[in-house]
Amino acid sequence: MSAEKALLRMEEVAEKLGISRARAYAMAAAGELPSVRIGRSRRVPVRQLEVWIEERVLDASPTASPVDAADPRGSAQGRHPSPDENEG
Repeated sequence: MSAEKALLRMEEVAEKLGISRARAYAMAAAGELPSVRIGRSRRVPVRQLEVWIEERVLDASPTASPVDAADPRGSAQGRHPSPDENEG
């Protein structure tokens, strides 16, 4: 059997996520965080936690590059000429 744990205690999850233990328990109870009950204990499967984190990292990724969003004049198509361009 592998030395790596398959399940993490809520304290370990809280530390990994940088949140309080109480917040980790609340998120698990609300179904916001993947978890399983073992008797009266609650544990988080390591693989599911890794997937959960990856999904949130991907959701936070911008869809457009900051350069495109910052410069509305990015392409000449659909752009109105400036007053200087009209004088020619």
